[in-house]
Amino acid sequence: TIASSIISAASQLLLSLYAGTTDEWPSLTIPERLQLADAWRTAVPKGSSPRLLLHTGANSLKDAQLLAQKAVELEFDGVLTSPPTVFKAPNLDVSISCTSLMLTYSLQ
Repeated sequence: TIASSIISAASQLLLSLYAGTTDEWPSLTIPERLQLADAWRTAVPKGSSPRLLLHTGANSLKDAQLLAQKAVELEFDGVLTSPPTVFKAPNLDVSISCTSLMLTYSLQ
């Protein structure tokens, strides 16, 4: 599989970041991102190398929370996120509040 090939090529890396590292996340549907999470966890069992970080950023806070919940469910080693990209937050407080809402599930 593609995941196995990447794992074998990246065996010296400490972390594997996907669905967000090269800005591909807006091109993927939420079901596709959830399938990628499942595929990566199957290819890289918990406790093995590389460690997995799930990108949970989305333009919908509900979608971001769903992705963070999936990261917790699959026991990913961490999450990455980015704020919604459609509208710029008017100030730092709004940006922080938005990020807090997106990460709610990953902090449980």
